[in-house]
Amino acid sequence: MKIGIDPGHGAPDEANRGPTGYVEAHGVLDIAMACRDELLRHGHEVYMTRTGREGLSLAGRARKLNDAKVDIAVSIHTNAAPSPQSRGVETIHSILGGRGKELAKIIADQLTKDLGLPLRRVFSRRSETTGKDYYTIIQKTAMPCVIVEVAFHSNPVEEKLLKDPAFRKKAGISIARGVMRFAGGERT
Repeated sequence: MKIGIDPGHGAPDEANRGPTGYVEAHGVLDIAMACRDELLRHGHEVYMTRTGREGLSLAGRARKLNDAKVDIAVSIHTNAAPSPQSRGVETIHSILGGRGKELAKIIADQLTKDLGLPLRRVFSRRSETTGKDYYTIIQKTAMPCVIVEVAFHSNPVEEKLLKDPAFRKKAGISIARGVMRFAGGERT
């Protein structure tokens, strides 16, 4: 299975920050690289949309994944909310459900087990104007694609975790473990 990994954001999109300086674009790159390394260690083929601070449009990310002909794609992010109390893991899949929904459930399950964070939700979102998937990367990819929101960088406790390189590595390995469970045929 060829797996596409998309570390969300990147330069110049570095505005998403936690209250004490965590930068989503940098943190998710670390998480994605740990995920990639774990998948490679287990013999999987991996394609990355970025490996540095370069930035891409959302449509450009989807195009790169489509051009690479990956079998599944995982876009890695950290979350923010107006309330600093919001916390936990979220995964997002296509409104069409199917394999992407299964992948989202398995990754969410793995992250909550490995990181000890609560599951906030596994969901999809429909655009009110077009009726299609709301999230561009899910809408414009040809393969099952999920968005993983590892934790809330707007929550002071979770931001502290996200600032820890060991936690970011653990999160990346956890996402890889979820992907490998899915690749091995596990279903929820």
